[in-house]
Amino acid sequence: MPNDRTTGDPALTRGVAGGAYAERIPVPVTLDLLRYGQERYEIFCAACHGVAGDGESEVARNMTQRRPPSLVDPRVQAFPPGRIYQVIVEGYGLMRSYEPHIPLAERWAIVAYVRALGRSRAAALDALPPPLRERAQKELP
Repeated sequence: MPNDRTTGDPALTRGVAGGAYAERIPVPVTLDLLRYGQERYEIFCAACHGVAGDGESEVARNMTQRRPPSLVDPRVQAFPPGRIYQVIVEGYGLMRSYEPHIPLAERWAIVAYVRALGRSRAAALDALPPPLRERAQKELP
């Protein structure tokens, strides 16, 4: 059993405090954390949930009982961060627990990245600052 499971602030270690899911990511969300979260997501989550978080992957296409959900779906994006963290810790449906394989700091990095994935999908092109908008218009089909 990992030490981080039984010690410290329950919002940090379990994603739940006072009987409710943590409403905020309890670590500083930085660009480095998001990059780390992307790296860990691609290792542990993308095979089923897809690189874009949309639930589209070769593994998902071969799952006949129940496919993994899209993590960029507005319903999933509306979950408090603590709920997403809890799914990583405890598993959900056919998904097993990743607690033994993903340490606490990596879990929160993944949660932050999943939130960023959803926000990136919802961003309107005209809401971007002009230099980013121009770049996106050149690079996007």
